[in-house]
Parts: sequence; C-alpha cells; structure tokens
Amino acid sequence: MPTRCCIAAWLLTAANLLIVSVARAESDDITVTIPPEPPGGTAYQRVKQLLPPHVGCAVMVLGRDADGKEVAFKQGFGVRQLAERGESDPLPMTPATNFRVSSFTKVVTAAAVLKLADQGALNLTDSVLEWLPGLPEAYRPVTVRSMLDHTSGLPAYHSLINQNQNPDASDLNVLRAVARSRRSPLPSQGQTIYSNTAYVLLGLVVQQASGRPFADYLQDEVLVPAGMTESVLFVEGLNQIPHRAFGHQPGATANVAQSRMRLQQLIDLRDRLALQQQQPNEALERQIVLLQAQVGTVDGPLAWHEEDQGAYTRLGGDGALYTSLNDLQALFAAIDDRRLPLSDEAYDDWLKPCGAPAPNNDGFGDSQRGRQFTCGWMVDERLGEPRYSHRGATKGFRQTIQWMPESRRAVVVLMNSVPPGPEGPLTWDDALIEELGERVMREVLGLADPAEADLAEKLDD
Repeated sequence: MPTRCCIAAWLLTAANLLIVSVARAESDDITVTIPPEPPGGTAYQRVKQLLPPHVGCAVMVLGRDADGKEVAFKQGFGVRQLAERGESDPLPMTPATNFRVSSFTKVVTAAAVLKLADQGALNLTDSVLEWLPGLPEAYRPVTVRSMLDHTSGLPAYHSLINQNQNPDASDLNVLRAVARSRRSPLPSQGQTIYSNTAYVLLGLVVQQASGRPFADYLQDEVLVPAGMTESVLFVEGLNQIPHRAFGHQPGATANVAQSRMRLQQLIDLRDRLALQQQQPNEALERQIVLLQAQVGTVDGPLAWHEEDQGAYTRLGGDGALYTSLNDLQALFAAIDDRRLPLSDEAYDDWLKPCGAPAPNNDGFGDSQRGRQFTCGWMVDERLGEPRYSHRGATKGFRQTIQWMPESRRAVVVLMNSVPPGPEGPLTWDDALIEELGERVMREVLGLADPAEADLAEKLDD
C-alpha cells in the first residue's frame, strides 16, 4: 500500500505533471501531457491538474464557495471507452455518462428496504430467515436492520464462493454459499463489521417482500422518484445502460499480473538495498524501468486495456448500480427536499448513524477516524459538519461520492479506469480517491485545507 507520505507527495505534485485522456483521439494513443496551469486558472484547468492518469473521469462539485456564491461544477474529462463499439472515435465523457458506482449502490438498496417497511411489506426487526428461509438456523438473530447498518456479522462472500466453480458470482450464488456455509454470524455487539454479503441478501429480501425483481422495484420506487431517470441497476441480458462508461485497467494488455507482481518484488528489493545503504544496482534499475513501461506506471503516455466486469460485479444490492453526475445531483436535491416517497421515520433511519466501527475490522481501516455507518452511507465529519459518503473500487472503476447536507455541498469523482499508484505498480486505493475528492472540492469552492488551518491556528497560539 502507498504510504501517507507517498499519497501526500502525489497530491501535492500532481500539478507539475499530468497525463490526461483526450476525447476524439485520432489514433490509439489518446493521452497527451498537459503542462501545469498557472495559479488562479479556471476551475476546469485547476481540477484537470489534480486528476491522476485516466481514460475518463467525471467530476461534480456543488455548494456555496468561500464568498457565498452558489457553485454547480459538472465536467467530463477523457472518454467513455478507448475503442467505442460501433464508433470511429471514442465518445467524450459528459455529466450524463453512467458509471458503475460499486458500493454506493448500498445507499439506494437501503432506500428500497425502507420503502417496503413504510408500505408494511416487511419490518426492520424481521429475522433474515423470514425472507430467506433456506439460511441456517444460526442466522435467526440477524435482522433486516442489522444488515442495513453493517452490524449483522455475516461472513464475507469472497471467502465462501469458489471462483473456479462460479467465475461470475450471482446473487443466488451468494445465497447458496451462505446457506451451505457452516460459519455462524460473528457477534458484532453493535459494532460495525462492513458486509457486502448483507447487501446482496437485502436485494433478495426486497425481491421476496415486493414480489418483483429487485431491479424493477428499485427503478420504480426509488430511482425514478429521486429524479435518477437514467440510472440502472444493471442485470446483464435483461436491461441496458444508456450513455455507458466501460472500465479499464492500466497496462497494454490484460496479461500484466505477472509483470505487476515482479515489479513490486524488484521495488521491494531496491528498498531493502537502500536501507542497507548499498550502492544502486544499475541492472536492477533497468529491470524496474522496463517492467514499469509494461504495466504503465512510468511518466509518458499511459497504456490501458478494457476490463469492465469482474467476478463480483454482477451482484445487485451490493454494487450493480450505474449512475451519472446528473442523476446524483438529482438524488442529493431529492433527499435535501425530502421529495422521495419515504416517511419521516424512514428518512431518519436512512441518515442516522448506528453502531461504532469495530477496531481494525470495519472494512476500510476507518476505526481511527470515528466513522460510522447507516443504511449504506459512511458518516463522519468534514469541515465542521456531518459528511455522508461512499467510496468504491471495482473492476475498471474508482469513485468517491461525498455529500454534506447541512451546507448542501457535494463532491463526486467518477473514473472508468484504475490509475496506477503514486509509486510502482500499486493502484489508487479507496482512501486515496477519497482524499482526491476532498481536494477537488476545496479547490473549486476555494475552501481552506483543514490541515493548513490547524497549522495556522497553532502558529497564532
């Protein structure tokens, strides 16, 4: 994993060199080097400088700036797909482009469950066995509410599914794997144990309680009423995604795993030699540079290949939502104005944090930040107010979605490619993309960096 120093160094030096994708390329190489813009450039230029190498990216910042002016910044960068199917040129990113937003899907899955509770179709205190009776008796204490709040203790489906037998996991694969597992739920005692499994099963609970396919119920009862009319819970073969962005991974071809592993080994060896204060090994450095070129981690035009679907990307309630900047803006406004057809009690359940993060076991390493969870949201404090967010990493995509209802500010960064990390072959992790979102919001709105503000306060004292 990249160190905090590496992360800070990348973010602080991103303005010095940036490789970005350019729409309507005339050849297979769609990257050019953008020289640094001077301080005080347009918001578009300043944001562009902060972005890591990418195929395509969509950025939105909403809220009042430091001068009290209302800002609505929505911009696409790069392209939807390197080799657009049926198109002579790649199509550019726009605020209407739909990205797979992985775990942010949990937010709308939770809204569907709360809608059913409003309708009297289920109770949040129901045992999961009332809706999925094939699960073992040991799961009877697991309630719908505990699944919503990540306090159910359900085992991770990654550890239960044999990918050799089920290379493309489905919701029913997960249900069968949990049903056949001899593992009992972990006793959470009200603490958060982040659970993708819980939200896959919640999608099936919605289907059982409503008597309709989960994707259809979500569309009619949550997405359309929220104004998310172009968003889709993707079910391959049953629906289509308008304005779709396709995912990409770094490297010229999909066969880069071995090179990536070897590169990391050589970098580790170089670091050990440096600790022993040995002279740099020229042959080692040449191998590192060669492998960096193969996996696309050196300065210069970055090679990408399309990797749009992984083993777990077809799981519904967990992460199959495709949405856009436009539809996320509509969602934030609908929640702010309480225009979704949910009762006040349901809204409170949706937005009230429950439970405390379990130390070193909350799925994101956020226990030291005091972060809590509620109905799909991750909740903490930023800039002196509550922040509701979810970041996500899935095959070919990275994203952070952050909403601050008190000030009605929001920042969204959606990428249809997984950029390499600040050093070596490591890719951008969840924490790094979240930090990028925070920096983009501060840049567009002209807000002070909390770390710099704290330092200034200490200097004044």
